Amino acid sequence: MHALTESLQPILQAHSQLIPALRQLSNSVQNEAYLVGGCMRDTLLNRPVKDIDLTIDGDGIQHALELAKAIRSRFIPLDEKDRTGRVVIRRKWTIDITSLKGKTLYQDLNRRDFTINAMAARLSDTLNQNPTLIDPLNGARDLHNKALKAISEQAFIDDPLRLLRAFRFSAQLDLAINEDTGQWITRWTHRLPAMSAERILEELSIFLSQGKTAKWMSAMHEMGIVQVLFPGWFTQKDIEAPGYTLLEQIDHILEQPDCSSDIRIKKKLAFRKNQVMAGRRLWPWVLRLAAVILQQHQVQRPDYEPFLRTAYDRLSLSKKEQKALRRLVGLTGKLLEFHHKETLTDDHLFNIACEGDEDIIGVVILIEAMQQIHRSSIPAHILNRLLWIQDRRKIVQQKALLVTGTDILQTHQLKPGPQIGRLLEQLEKNQILGTIHTRTEALHAIQGWLSSPVDE
Repeated sequence: MHALTESLQPILQAHSQLIPALRQLSNSVQNEAYLVGGCMRDTLLNRPVKDIDLTIDGDGIQHALELAKAIRSRFIPLDEKDRTGRVVIRRKWTIDITSLKGKTLYQDLNRRDFTINAMAARLSDTLNQNPTLIDPLNGARDLHNKALKAISEQAFIDDPLRLLRAFRFSAQLDLAINEDTGQWITRWTHRLPAMSAERILEELSIFLSQGKTAKWMSAMHEMGIVQVLFPGWFTQKDIEAPGYTLLEQIDHILEQPDCSSDIRIKKKLAFRKNQVMAGRRLWPWVLRLAAVILQQHQVQRPDYEPFLRTAYDRLSLSKKEQKALRRLVGLTGKLLEFHHKETLTDDHLFNIACEGDEDIIGVVILIEAMQQIHRSSIPAHILNRLLWIQDRRKIVQQKALLVTGTDILQTHQLKPGPQIGRLLEQLEKNQILGTIHTRTEALHAIQGWLSSPVDE
């Protein structure tokens, strides 16, 4: 277990007084402080350790507060019931301290969710660089065998949110849910609606941010979880034979952006992948949720509004999240509808780009995913034009327009009013679309628009 000591070094060395303060914590509790949970699991998997979880025989909140004061770091009370407090170090790492559940460590570990999260090591031994793995439930063996096992059926009764957490860990760590655990999940799925929307959203968003989501979404569907979370989304036929082909393609594109059918889109997706992942509006999980909605919309052909309202209600989405989801679903549907009814013009694409703003790349990804399935979606050159218009919007918006409102007022002796705003909007549109390049061209165009008023 020397790997544990090595994996913790970035956190332990982040503050000069952290190790002495942790030694003081270990000595101050009645019995022992233990490292538990995720840091143990991630060490065995050779994954970076960003957070430390400690369980102590004492008041977790009080000891977290004292640790934060000792190293002059931020303290956050997390859970009053379980007496859990958090210390934030350099805005990069966290140490969560919680009170022991039960009278002994073994009782504590037996009350956790899965065997892979029920491993521990003494804090004092770890600080002395001689940790020993405490693993009464064989979590290390299950990790090695890539098996996700609930500690008991009671784990899901105590906290039904663990039903979702099972799939989150399976997706994150590529684990297979063992047979007993799967049966318990199916048995207690009906308890999920009792959980708060905020907690459900937290777990689901983490799950939908992982790769190979389609595989595990299908498993969730087979166990009845998706139908319980989103009632009314699925017909009886869909319940019996779910399909997440669009979601599967989204997974593929996000993991391998060069799989696009068109070379320019390949470059765009590859270049923007990190931007998409880090975007303030377009989160990977929102994109994947949009794919699920669009696939159901295509199957049932209703208005997509009921799907959106259900997502808003059951997940308690923020206004920003609602806006992003609505844009992705609505604009993808609008583009496809325009394409099927008429030729997509620059005017159509410009309006879509303005309405979609930063979420346009997500719309393109969704349509690309559909193209991989149906081979009858919007041609690549139109998607390229949309991306080009979006890029041009950013360039033009970063620079000043060729003509200002003051220029128009002085040149044409007009009075301030809505007309000036409409002229500037028309000018911006033409600059973006590349039909006006110089100040002279702009002034000439404005003269023409004044002679033939701009459409409102």
